[in-house]
Amino acid sequence: MYFARSQFRSVLFAALAVLGTGGCVGGVGDATDDDTSDNPDDRARFNAWEGIRAERQAALDAYLDQNRPAFEAFLHRAVGSNGVPLALLRNFSKVFPDIWGTPEESFGPQGFFADPFQPYAPVPFGLAVTRTSTGLDVAQLTCAGCHTGRVIGPDGKVITLIGAPNTLANQFGTAIEKTVVDPRYLAAFGENALTVGFRDKVLQKIQLSDLTAGAFTYNRQRVPNAPDLRDQASPGFLDALSAGTPILTLPDLFDPAKAALIVVAVLPPAPAQSDIMSVWRQDARTIAQWDGGIVSRLHRNLSAEIGVVSDPAAADFENARLTTELTAGLPSAPYPFDVDLGLANSGKKLFEKYCEGCHHDNNATIFAAAKTGTDPNRAQATQAEARRRLIALLRTACPDPAVCNLPDDEIVLDLDAAGRGYVSHPLDGIWARAPYLHNGSVPTLHHLLVPESRPATFFRGSLRYDQAKVGFVWDDSAAADPYTHVYDSGLAGRANTGHDTAEFNGIDWSQNPRDLAALLEYLKTL
Repeated sequence: MYFARSQFRSVLFAALAVLGTGGCVGGVGDATDDDTSDNPDDRARFNAWEGIRAERQAALDAYLDQNRPAFEAFLHRAVGSNGVPLALLRNFSKVFPDIWGTPEESFGPQGFFADPFQPYAPVPFGLAVTRTSTGLDVAQLTCAGCHTGRVIGPDGKVITLIGAPNTLANQFGTAIEKTVVDPRYLAAFGENALTVGFRDKVLQKIQLSDLTAGAFTYNRQRVPNAPDLRDQASPGFLDALSAGTPILTLPDLFDPAKAALIVVAVLPPAPAQSDIMSVWRQDARTIAQWDGGIVSRLHRNLSAEIGVVSDPAAADFENARLTTELTAGLPSAPYPFDVDLGLANSGKKLFEKYCEGCHHDNNATIFAAAKTGTDPNRAQATQAEARRRLIALLRTACPDPAVCNLPDDEIVLDLDAAGRGYVSHPLDGIWARAPYLHNGSVPTLHHLLVPESRPATFFRGSLRYDQAKVGFVWDDSAAADPYTHVYDSGLAGRANTGHDTAEFNGIDWSQNPRDLAALLEYLKTL
């Protein structure tokens, strides 16, 4: 048996009550001073968290063991039946180390790494080998490729975080595109049927991407500060409804007179990049995605698969079913560092007063971007025609009449009718979900709560952790870490505004450092 989330919250709250410092809640300024010292009573507040953390980790391990087939699918089953021919992929690091890294890096520039679960796996963690209908072995992404994070723990070892966003996932498809257009490609592999056939498919996708993203959607004359969709400086970052999905096809673009109208009707009106999400406790998310668009948990996973494989007929329905089963109650990873439960006790009361009203289980409210103050681009991504086409793709990918024949509104919400904006999800494992806001434009929880401190640019992709500000290391010291890149909040779709309006009680946490410290300490425990 594993402990339910509510049981753990009860255990935590009991520990907080026993170890609390007696702070009461009556407004900002309620938290008490909780400076840690060598006093045994002070140390006990940290030791108590060590026990709770161990229990949570044991429960997570038990959950994964009890759901072993679904867990294995999440880790090692490809999301679809197409991909990169394995015979080619195995040589990419040797021929193109500037794109894929050296063989020893296990495709580190793309956010992959040596498999910690299968030391002798034929491909890095995040990829799996599958076989096409023609008998060709290909490599394709797994669910874990985007939804397994990592952090360097207190002992200096890397901890794998099942269900967390992969903050280093970095445009696998773009790396393939760069590879096939490189002169070294044909020189290395020759013009055999296998190579040319694969290359032609990729070149067709590049053509589609050029016609849509380049010619119509993010034309730099319309959006001078648009991000480059093929920029490799985007770890942990995706483009909503990108041209890589089959929402648009080449036939849509054959007639130039109609093409512009089709593209405007389907693709986002402005750059709509967003962070990879965590997948913990999906049964507590009534509506999902950043904009609340997808209702059905099964169709959320199918949508992700289609976004990777492009062809809905190639999506792996059984894999989507298994991972839906796994993520329904998947617990979040516990914070691996020290927590002062005495200080967190005060923070819990502040959280209940100021945060829990929005960030609770099964919240189905979509908050308008104008109210949250958040960059609005992602909220506008799913146009009516895109929704219609997405539903059609999902029906193709979902063949089981017992679970697939849902009304349209139970698959993808009509956001024009529901109202466009963003959903405030439960904050499970919020410590591991940095950087923050839907577009990852705020590096730490401290910066989120103190808006005037938010940096215009910062580094993304470090696995080292900033325990004081609660987020991954983001300042100039991260420049030396592997695979980090600079995030520029001045680009379209990347504004770091939001969660700083009257909608959020107008609290100036910068004027209440004790309360700020207490709330941050409590957020580590979620």
